Amino acid sequence: TTNAYNIEQEIVVLDHVDKELFVLADFTDLKHYVEKGGNIIIAAQDSLNEFNSNDLKEMLPIEIWGKNESRTAVCVDAINQFTKQFEENRCFANTERYFNGRIKDSAVKIASSEDDFPIIAFDERKGGKVIYYGIFDDFSDFRTLTSYPIFWNDMISFLAKAEDIKDYNYKTGEVLAVKEQTVKKPYGSIKTEKVILDEAGLYELEDRKIAVNLVNEQESDIGREAEIVKQD
Repeated sequence: TTNAYNIEQEIVVLDHVDKELFVLADFTDLKHYVEKGGNIIIAAQDSLNEFNSNDLKEMLPIEIWGKNESRTAVCVDAINQFTKQFEENRCFANTERYFNGRIKDSAVKIASSEDDFPIIAFDERKGGKVIYYGIFDDFSDFRTLTSYPIFWNDMISFLAKAEDIKDYNYKTGEVLAVKEQTVKKPYGSIKTEKVILDEAGLYELEDRKIAVNLVNEQESDIGREAEIVKQD
């Protein structure tokens, strides 16, 4: 069982739940975990609509009506951090089992079936995030595709708020727009809302530190031989 006050994981994945081992109080704990800023992925599984748990129903970004066992393509409705690889090919998988249901008003439909039922949905609640992953992997070709591990890696990074390394590395000569603040530069500090990255080194902002490197990597090579050009 889980305990809302002892869950230290950044992300909890709810999948292949055994009805004999998972009690209603566990759903209450998970709900509290989400309310305290936790992130949860609720995967489609046969038992999902069999639990008589109001806490589970409240956490789900969709209202489940029943199971559908007809074949359908799964197509992206919203391009975001974990669906961007499907921008050119929006119908990225097929599944032969999914739940019919309705997207909740507070949620966003990320992907849907051909008959417009939500297959992947996202809801953000009081700091925590809930993703409904409605593809039954055992009845889909998705897990056999090269895009599958990329999708899961991107989705986990999205929930864990993993930052893009590009947000921390810049080249000299760039200009960084920020809210007005005091920025510590390699040689001194300045209060500004437009940081001119004119010096190589570390810059300390209110929310992060960034590294600024010379535009030309050869400029950083202090061991290279000097090139002298003589002009008559």
